[in-house]
Amino acid sequence: MQPPIGDTFHAVCIIAPADQIQAARQGAWEFHKQDSATFGDTVEMMLSVALSPTGSLPATNYICTRHDTLEALARIETYQRVLMAAGKPRVPVRLYVSDKALDVSADFKPQLASWESSVLARLGLRRAA
Repeated sequence: MQPPIGDTFHAVCIIAPADQIQAARQGAWEFHKQDSATFGDTVEMMLSVALSPTGSLPATNYICTRHDTLEALARIETYQRVLMAAGKPRVPVRLYVSDKALDVSADFKPQLASWESSVLARLGLRRAA
C-alpha cells in the first residue's frame, strides 16, 4: 500500500527484548487499538519477527519495521507518558526512527529494508531463521 503523497513518512524499527515480548506485544496492541478505530491486528501479530546476534534461534529480541509520520510516532511517546503517570510501566520497546523522510514517490519497501538493515547492523542483530 502506497502512503498518500504529500505526507512525510519516516522508517521506524520497533524493537523489544525477548524476555519482555509478551508485555511489549500487549502494550503495542493496546496502543494501536486506541489510536486507530480500524486497527484489526491481533496481539500475536505485534513484534513478530525474531532477532538474535547469530541469526539463529532462540531470539534475543523481536522487531517490527514500518513507516509512519513523526506526529504518529510522537503519540507513542505520549501513550508511554500516560502509562507512567498512571503508575504503570512503559511498554518495553525501543524506537529507531530514520532521520531522512522516505521517498513516497518510489516504492518505499526497499527503503524500509535498508533502514532495518542499518539498525540491525548497528545493534549487532540479525533476523532469526
